[in-house]
Parts: sequence; structure tokens; C-alpha cells
Amino acid sequence: MFKSAGHGTPATMRIVVGPVRISGVPTGSEPFRRSTEPMGLTLLDFWRWSESDLLNSQTRSRLAEFIVATALGARAEGPRDERSALELVTPDDVEVRVKSGSFLKSFRQQDLSKVVFIPQVRPRPGASLGAARRPLVHVFALLDSVERASVDPLDLGQWRFFVPPTSKLEALTKEQHALTVPRLDELSMGSVAFEDLEVAVRRAAEP
Repeated sequence: MFKSAGHGTPATMRIVVGPVRISGVPTGSEPFRRSTEPMGLTLLDFWRWSESDLLNSQTRSRLAEFIVATALGARAEGPRDERSALELVTPDDVEVRVKSGSFLKSFRQQDLSKVVFIPQVRPRPGASLGAARRPLVHVFALLDSVERASVDPLDLGQWRFFVPPTSKLEALTKEQHALTVPRLDELSMGSVAFEDLEVAVRRAAEP
């Protein structure tokens, strides 16, 4: 399941995540209304308006997290916790940070966008900190299509996933933190497909 990235939050202060005044998980058929009078609009209309552009950077990032979480068995059934800062925790207790990129954007382009990933690598825990924190793995998800006429973010075959060993990311100097696709390809010894992502994450989490 998705787990909050906030550590040390007292259990009594945790807030139940979910749409305001909507019980359970919405289906999209919930109507907008004036008090009890339906307005002819549904929640699905809002989703189409706000989330249907899958090349939008923010929407694509959430989509990439959803895809990775699904591959790892870490996807919750309820709404995404916005406090999670794109961090997932797998059933094996591995913390996964997802970064996404795309050569194509939702706006009009003269040239393909340059894809650069900036990982947030944390230092190794010191001996004085007690027990080590859970393993941390970065997954860099690239929507690899370069043809606007055929790009389809829902086609998992158009995605490539780079999962470099955490030890290699920790060894990078500050100047090397901006990672290009060729550099990631080198660090990861190639990209993996959706169906191989779970194995790659487990391998990267090994000490």
C-alpha cells in the first residue's frame, strides 16, 4: 500500500485520506448538485477536465507512480496520499522514489524536450543513529515515445524504467546529480520493462 512519507507522526493525529463528504472510493458517477438538486455534472466530468491530459508533467508524474506501484504490488485502492511526496513502500518494506520524464509535453513543441532526472539521494545512516532505515530505491520512469501522433502513456510498452543500484547513486558527487538518460542507462546497465520492474527494484535494494 501507499504509506505516508512523514515519519514519527503520532497515530492519534493521522488523518483519514479521502474526498471530503464522499464516503468510500468515488466511481466518477457522483453528481454535482445544489443542495439536493443535481446539476447534470458528475465527478467524472471533473476528472476528464483536470486529469485527461496525460502528457501534463504533474499528471504524468502521478501516472508513473501509479504504474510503478502497480508493478510492485504497492498500489492502494483508495485515493493517493498527496503527503507521500511520490514515495512508495513495497510489501517487502522497500521505500521507492519515482521520478518521471518524457520527450513529449502537452504544449506545442518545436523540438523534443531534454530529459534530465534529479534524484534526492539521502546519506547513509551513521552508526550512531541505531537501526538502519528501510532500503531506498529510485525508479526513473521514461515515457519513451517521440511521435506525438502515436504517443500513449497508457501503453506500458512505451515506458522504460531505470533502476540503478542505490549504492551507485550515493557515490555520485553533487555535480553529477542531474542525470541524463544515457547516464542513467549506464548506471542501471540498461532499462527494464514493466514486467521486469519488481525484480529490478529488489536487486537494487540489496546491500
